[in-house]
Amino acid sequence: MDEWTCARQNYPLPDGLPDRVRYRIVDQPEPQRLVVEVNGQRWEVPWWNIEIGEEYQTRCGKWIREPDERVRRYVLKRLAWARGLSPRIPERAKSYWEDHYEWILQRNGWEVPPPAGKIRDPRTLRFLKPGASWISRIVARMAWAACQRVGLPRGSPTRKLPGRTGSF
Repeated sequence: MDEWTCARQNYPLPDGLPDRVRYRIVDQPEPQRLVVEVNGQRWEVPWWNIEIGEEYQTRCGKWIREPDERVRRYVLKRLAWARGLSPRIPERAKSYWEDHYEWILQRNGWEVPPPAGKIRDPRTLRFLKPGASWISRIVARMAWAACQRVGLPRGSPTRKLPGRTGSF
C-alpha cells in the first residue's frame, strides 16, 4: 500500500518533514501517533497527517482502490466539478477540492488535464443571458451538440430531418 505525508489546513507537518512524500512506518507509540521514516530520518506524526489513498464504492457495492482505471475516470469527473463550482463558493473551498483531486491524479501517475475554462468553446453559451440557470446551460450545450451531429450550423433555420420534428 502506498502512503504519503500530508499537511492538513489546521494540522501542519513537523518542521523539516516534506509534504506529499512516501514514507515507511517504523513504530506506533500511541494510538494516534506514528513514527515514520522519510529519507533516512524519523519523524513522529499524528495519523491525520498520513495519507494512505482512497477507496471508492461502485454502484454494485464493490470497493476499489485508487490505481483502478474506474477511479481515474471518477476523479476526472470530480475535478471537472470542482473547477466548475459556482462563483458564490469561496475560492478557498474551490482550491481545496481542485488540489485534492489533482493530487490523487498525480500520486497515481495519471495526467492532470488543464482547466477547462481556458479551452472552452465560447459559442456554446453565446445566446444565454449571464443569469441563466444551469439547466438552461445544459440544454444549450445539448442543442449545440445535436446541431453539430446533423450538420446544422447553430442559429440557422431548422430543416426537416427524417424522423425528427421541431427545432434545435
